[in-house]
Amino acid sequence: MIRCGVYLRQSDDADEDELAVGRQWNEVVEKICKPRGWEPVRYCDNDKTALGKKRKLPDRDRMLEDIEAGELQAMATWDCDRLYREPIDLEHIIDVFEANHILLATVTGDIDLSTDNGRLFARVKGAFAKAESERRSARQKSKGKQLADDGEMWVSRRPLGYEMDGTVVPHEAEAIAEAFDLYLAGHHSLMGIGRRWNELGMTTSVGNRWTHHNQIRKILENPRYAGKRAYNGVVVGDAKWEAIIEPDVWQAVNDTLAGNTRKVGPPTGRKRLLVGIALCGSCAAKEVVTTMQVAPSGRSLRLVYRCRTCFGVTKPMERADSVVMDVIVERLSRPDAEDLLVNQNSPNLAALRTEAATLRTKLETIATKWSNDELTDEQLSIMTRNTKSRLESVTVQMEDANKARLFRGITGADANKFREVGLERKRAVIDALLRITFVKSSRVGVYDPKTILCDWK
Repeated sequence: MIRCGVYLRQSDDADEDELAVGRQWNEVVEKICKPRGWEPVRYCDNDKTALGKKRKLPDRDRMLEDIEAGELQAMATWDCDRLYREPIDLEHIIDVFEANHILLATVTGDIDLSTDNGRLFARVKGAFAKAESERRSARQKSKGKQLADDGEMWVSRRPLGYEMDGTVVPHEAEAIAEAFDLYLAGHHSLMGIGRRWNELGMTTSVGNRWTHHNQIRKILENPRYAGKRAYNGVVVGDAKWEAIIEPDVWQAVNDTLAGNTRKVGPPTGRKRLLVGIALCGSCAAKEVVTTMQVAPSGRSLRLVYRCRTCFGVTKPMERADSVVMDVIVERLSRPDAEDLLVNQNSPNLAALRTEAATLRTKLETIATKWSNDELTDEQLSIMTRNTKSRLESVTVQMEDANKARLFRGITGADANKFREVGLERKRAVIDALLRITFVKSSRVGVYDPKTILCDWK
């Protein structure tokens, strides 16, 4: 039986459903292979273009190699333009087919590349196909430029944080905004953000895990999230969709990224909570490391923190982490936890504090008057909205930008949310608040939580 290579290709498959190449396969098999009794062998380059210098069609190359190796005696495709678009590719295909006496069969008719008429037809058809591709490309570029000027969304697949029409996806938008804030504050590396998103179960828009720092970098570099429309990498104006982060935050992050060509953010090697933070009480070294150690009973292995400079202090990791986490949560729960966000060096801090206290009292008074039927629902809504807006403005003026990004959302009633944030943010909060020292226990081999000293900075 003649083995026939069936070549399938679709330039753009945004949904990755392979419907187009599936239709090509069915039509070629039914109209070419079955009537001739040929055995079809599938070769498929889905979502790949045959145009341009960067074109890569690995399955087409593999099929040509199989023809040269004598494993195929015929070749079929839906149409010639599936097989080639560039004249240089056609000339190579002609050489292979002519040397191996291969017939090219298409749904629209057979082409014998061993004859001058067959080669002429293939070249003319290829020239028309390339010209049409260039015209289509020009139309698409023109349309893309017009949509960019109008601030419209134009994407081939759903972007992270948005639906195809530009509607915000809330849980993704929240994670993206957090990533911008924490990266700008210097508390997350790019892969730290990726690990955090993987922990949250948030995948790429096509359902994959975050595995490379360049994936995160492209998100942070994209002006889309600041409500800006770009064309060919250049911002051309405001977008019509809702921004996820403020333009100044996007610009600040990109200024930081511009100065770091590859490895950016804090070190990515820290995988334990207190490594590089806790001090050794025996030698004052900041060289506490994690090790595996056999328990005295020999029954199991446990993770411990141990000073690698003097080896004089060892603490069970799980218990040490628990002590520090409890201390931090207690501090974040205090009534004055909001002060952690405040810029204590602000020249008008006292006046802002007084205004903030006055506005909070005003909100309570408004609520009381409404409950006593002294205000209508409409009056309550207007007065509350205006007062809260002013309070938010005053709060922003009091805040230290970096501290706000670090502590926002994990103070007061939300203090326990600290236990849920990513490892790098936990480490940043601990390092900002505590000086941790591991000291020796008075009894060898006995764990004492009092030997984990937590002093406020």
